[in-house]
Amino acid sequence: MQKEKTTRQIGRNAQIKRTKNRRSRKVIADRFCKFSNDEVQAEIEFTVTTIIDATQSLFVSRMPMP
Repeated sequence: MQKEKTTRQIGRNAQIKRTKNRRSRKVIADRFCKFSNDEVQAEIEFTVTTIIDATQSLFVSRMPMP
Protein backbone atom coordinates (compact mmCIF):
# COMPACT_ATOMS: atom_id res chain seq x y z
CA MET A 1 0.00 0.00 0.00
CA GLN A 2 1.46 3.33 -1.09
CA LYS A 3 1.43 6.19 1.37
CA GLU A 4 0.23 9.62 0.23
CA LYS A 5 3.09 12.06 -0.25
CA THR A 6 3.09 15.04 2.04
CA THR A 7 3.70 18.53 0.71
CA ARG A 8 7.07 18.50 2.47
CA GLN A 9 8.11 15.31 0.66
CA ILE A 10 7.02 16.69 -2.72
CA GLY A 11 9.03 19.86 -2.04
CA ARG A 12 12.03 17.77 -1.01
CA ASN A 13 11.81 15.73 -4.21
CA ALA A 14 11.75 18.94 -6.26
CA GLN A 15 14.79 20.18 -4.35
CA ILE A 16 16.65 16.92 -4.99
CA LYS A 17 15.78 17.17 -8.68
CA ARG A 18 17.13 20.75 -8.84
CA THR A 19 20.35 19.68 -7.12
CA LYS A 20 20.77 16.82 -9.59
CA ASN A 21 20.22 19.25 -12.47
CA ARG A 22 22.86 21.54 -11.05
CA ARG A 23 25.27 18.64 -10.64
CA SER A 24 24.71 17.37 -14.16
CA ARG A 25 25.28 20.91 -15.48
CA LYS A 26 28.59 20.94 -13.64
CA VAL A 27 29.49 17.56 -15.17
CA ILE A 28 28.57 18.78 -18.67
CA ALA A 29 30.60 21.93 -18.14
CA ASP A 30 33.54 19.84 -16.89
CA ARG A 31 33.37 17.70 -20.03
CA PHE A 32 33.70 20.86 -22.11
CA CYS A 33 36.53 22.13 -19.92
CA LYS A 34 39.86 20.61 -20.80
CA PHE A 35 41.70 23.84 -20.03
CA SER A 36 43.83 24.71 -17.05
CA ASN A 37 42.85 28.40 -17.33
CA ASP A 38 40.19 29.10 -14.68
CA GLU A 39 38.85 32.12 -16.57
CA VAL A 40 38.26 30.12 -19.73
CA GLN A 41 36.72 27.31 -17.70
CA ALA A 42 34.36 29.72 -15.92
CA GLU A 43 33.35 31.25 -19.25
CA ILE A 44 32.57 27.84 -20.80
CA GLU A 45 30.68 26.74 -17.68
CA PHE A 46 28.61 29.93 -17.82
CA THR A 47 27.89 29.43 -21.54
CA VAL A 48 26.84 25.80 -21.07
CA THR A 49 24.59 26.75 -18.12
CA THR A 50 23.04 29.57 -20.16
CA ILE A 51 22.32 27.22 -23.07
CA ILE A 52 20.75 24.62 -20.77
CA ASP A 53 18.67 27.26 -18.96
CA ALA A 54 17.48 28.73 -22.25
CA THR A 55 16.50 25.29 -23.54
CA GLN A 56 14.63 24.46 -20.34
CA SER A 57 12.77 27.78 -20.30
CA LEU A 58 11.79 27.19 -23.93
CA PHE A 59 10.11 23.94 -22.99
CA VAL A 60 8.56 25.42 -19.85
CA SER A 61 7.20 28.60 -21.43
CA ARG A 62 5.97 26.91 -24.59
CA MET A 63 2.58 28.49 -25.24
CA PRO A 64 0.07 26.99 -27.67
CA MET A 65 -0.41 29.21 -30.69
CA PRO A 66 -3.81 30.93 -30.81
